[in-house]
Amino acid sequence: MLKHEPSLGQKPPASEERLGKSDVQIFEHHLPDASFLLFGRFSQQGFDLEITNPSGETHIVADYFSFLTPPNLVIENGAGLSPGMVKSFFPRAFGMDIQFAGPAPSGGTLIEIGTVKLVVGKVTVRHADGSEETIAKGSVLYLGDVIVTGSGSFIKAEMRDGTKFQLGQNGEAALDNFEFDEAANLGRFEATVRVGGFYYKSGKIGELPNASSQAHTQLTTPTSIIGVRGSELEGAVDVSGETIVVHRSGVLVITDINGQNAVTLDVPGNTAVVVLNGSPAFTAEPTAQAQQALQAALPPPDGSTAEEEAVEAEEQTEEQVEETVEEIQRRNPTTRELGRRRRRRQPGGRAAEPRLRPTPQPRGVRPDAEREREVRPGAPAPVLGHAHLLLGRARRGAAAARVR
Repeated sequence: MLKHEPSLGQKPPASEERLGKSDVQIFEHHLPDASFLLFGRFSQQGFDLEITNPSGETHIVADYFSFLTPPNLVIENGAGLSPGMVKSFFPRAFGMDIQFAGPAPSGGTLIEIGTVKLVVGKVTVRHADGSEETIAKGSVLYLGDVIVTGSGSFIKAEMRDGTKFQLGQNGEAALDNFEFDEAANLGRFEATVRVGGFYYKSGKIGELPNASSQAHTQLTTPTSIIGVRGSELEGAVDVSGETIVVHRSGVLVITDINGQNAVTLDVPGNTAVVVLNGSPAFTAEPTAQAQQALQAALPPPDGSTAEEEAVEAEEQTEEQVEETVEEIQRRNPTTRELGRRRRRRQPGGRAAEPRLRPTPQPRGVRPDAEREREVRPGAPAPVLGHAHLLLGRARRGAAAARVR
């Protein structure tokens, strides 16, 4: 249970509500809609939390950082992000300028926790310092990384102990914690799934002597906290924030984001649908609707025909990209020469490339057209832009095929 106390005797803003009994205070701040909760980017402006949704709209949570423990961010249907979840998705390392309570990790320390075993489509990772990059098979994952998958994309990762964590299309998940020391009987994995389908299977941390008596893994979503003991599970967070969890092995204890209304799943096939504004609902088997939602959100099973087809489609897309680039370079000497110069560059140095000097532009002549004549008098405009267009079409076509 979280106890939310405003610092320096301040009262909660009018948009916040107090929940629970008098001796336990939980404040909530209501966001306009799910676009801010599930897809918004966080930043700090003084003591305020600023959230920007994909449309560019902003919402300010006034004095968020002035609280010893900030309020939960919730939407009308009851889905929400606790302060710990907000911290997981903050786009930079936490230092003295970030006002969350508790110790702050060093932004300059990278702790390797796992590797990427398979990637299909576009998958990016945002590191603790806010930097982003596209990841591929074999990429290293670090503590605090936030994984983001695009449409028709998925990622399969493996931690150092063999624990598997997978994320389906249009998903976002933070790798909050990983510890493993077999000699010391120590094993812990924590992740926060903001949206998307996910699959988890314990590695060696599920085989430690204490794995059957206490949770060694915690998976958090906008409507649930899932405690795991030697388990395998599938789950999905839809665009409303609702969470579906299907138990495959071991023991799961599922609560709401405040640690209340616990439901225990200990029989394979048991399903928990964490209903909004209520406690988790229990069924012996997943409903047809729940199973359909899971299949649409989850990555294909390991070694399945669907996985093989997705990988083949990805390889075909890459081949099409390479062929398109080669054809453009063959047809356009300027583009081919630029490619050669790039390949001739040495580490630590840069090949000397003649710079195109702008010339005075006659009235009525576009600057880009004048530059084209300066490079190759009488030649048609370079077609490199057309290459990017074809490239984009090829990738979107492959993604659409995977979704179907």
